Amino acid sequence: MAAAAAALLLIVKSSVASPVLLEASLGTLPFGPFSPTQIIKITGTETNTSTDQPIAVCEAVCVGGPNSFSFGGFASSPVPDGFYTFTFNDPATNELFLDSAAGILLPGQTKTFDFGELIPIGTVPDGTYSFSTQLQLFAATVDRPMLGASNFGGTFEVQSVPELSTWVMMILGFGGLGFIAHRRKRCVLLPA
Repeated sequence: MAAAAAALLLIVKSSVASPVLLEASLGTLPFGPFSPTQIIKITGTETNTSTDQPIAVCEAVCVGGPNSFSFGGFASSPVPDGFYTFTFNDPATNELFLDSAAGILLPGQTKTFDFGELIPIGTVPDGTYSFSTQLQLFAATVDRPMLGASNFGGTFEVQSVPELSTWVMMILGFGGLGFIAHRRKRCVLLPA
């Protein structure tokens, strides 16, 4: 499974001591190429940039105290359509990937979290695919106002990788050519 990255940055201004409290990013482009059957996991990083305030990031929709936040988001299926699906839920546990962002972040602490996965439908043809995502940040209050959102979109390549048997045949072929070339150099003409 490959981790992908996307350029996305959210900054929250706190009404308390620190001017910048939380940065959340899905990384930077470019990423890939990927094989036709490879699941592409999109991960992110959150950082508490405060020098003196811990923050809480809770799972899904929640109500918390001061400096409490939750993430949300959406994504499009890659274009051309019909080759991938995007999921926010871990297929093994059926839990939201964004739940991995939950926890307390101390001042200066950074944490990596999962955002979602692009899952191939069958074997994906070689080519260039485009997609878009949006990471949203909410205050963990009853009215849950959105504090920021940032879009990310990009392209990635899918390329077939030769099978193991193809590599073996190619290596044996080059080895055979090398052996023949080596044998020809050993022929020595004797003086008459």
